[in-house]
Amino acid sequence: MAAIEHYWAVIGGPHSSARVYGSDDCPLIPCGRATSPLPVAIQCKSENEARRVAGTLQGIVNSLPHGADHTQILAAFDIPSVRTLLEDEAGFYAIVIGSPPGIHRTAESAKRAEGSFKYPIRRHTPSFWLALAFVIVKGVPQHMPPLEIVVEVPESPIDTLGKRLRDSLHISPQTPQTASAFTSRASSSATSTSSTRLETATSDAEPSPIIYSHVRNLCGIISSHYYPTSMTPVRTLARPLGTLTSRYLASHGYGAEDVNLIIEVYRNAHTSEQFITLLAKRGMAVHEAKFLQDLIDLRNRHDI
Repeated sequence: MAAIEHYWAVIGGPHSSARVYGSDDCPLIPCGRATSPLPVAIQCKSENEARRVAGTLQGIVNSLPHGADHTQILAAFDIPSVRTLLEDEAGFYAIVIGSPPGIHRTAESAKRAEGSFKYPIRRHTPSFWLALAFVIVKGVPQHMPPLEIVVEVPESPIDTLGKRLRDSLHISPQTPQTASAFTSRASSSATSTSSTRLETATSDAEPSPIIYSHVRNLCGIISSHYYPTSMTPVRTLARPLGTLTSRYLASHGYGAEDVNLIIEVYRNAHTSEQFITLLAKRGMAVHEAKFLQDLIDLRNRHDI
C-alpha cells in the first residue's frame, strides 16, 4: 500500500462535521466562478494538521447562516486564529478552476489540479489567509478584502506611491456644517465649486485595495497581487526579446510559461505577420501582439 503523500481538509461540504481525506480520496468539488464559495479543499502535510484545520474552520462555517455569501464567510474567517492557522515558507497555491479547487501546498499539486482546464485561475500567495480569501471570492479581484501584508522588501517609489494613494482614499465623511461651509464658499468661486464637488465625490467613494500588479496569461488578467512582488525573474527570462519587451512582459504580469511561449513563437516565426498571428491564435489580442512586435523591432534597430 502506497504511503499517503498528504491529506485534504474539506470544509463547508454537505456534512456539518469536519472531514479529512487521503491524498487520492478528495471528493469531487464543483469549480469555477459561478459556483458557491463553499466547499473548499485545503491540502495539509499531515493527518493531524488536516484535522486541526478542518476542526477550526468547520466550527466557524457551522455558525454561518445557510447559503452565506463570500462577504459573510470572509468576515467570519477574518480572525487571528484563522489568519495564522497555517504557515509555510513555500507559500500557498489558491486554485479556483481545477480539481480539486482549493488551497494547494506545492506547485506540482497545483499544476496537477489545473490539468487540462483551458482557463485555470490560480494565485500563489505568501500567506494562508490570502489564499483562503482568493478561493472564497473565486478569484474576483474586486471582492478581495483590503489586505495589509507585511513584505520584507526594500521600499520603492512604486510602494510609496501606493501608500499615498491608499491614504488619499481614506477621507473622513463631511459633516453637515462643513458641507454647508463648502457650499457657501463655492458660491463665490467657480474654482471652489469644482474642488467641493471633487472632495464630496471622493469622500463618498468606497476605498479599493491597492493592486501592485496583475497576473495574466495570453488571454488576459486572471488575478492580481495586492502586495509587492519581484519582476526580476520574468525580466531575466524575457531578456532575449530586449530590455523594453522584458519590462513590458514583467510589469504586465506574464508568467514564465507564457514568456517562454512568446520567445519560442518569435524564434520560429519567419515574418512579423506570422508572429502576430501565432500569438493571436493562442489568445493574445492582436493589437497587443503588434505592440510586442514593435518593441522587439526597436530592440533590433537600437539594441534596447
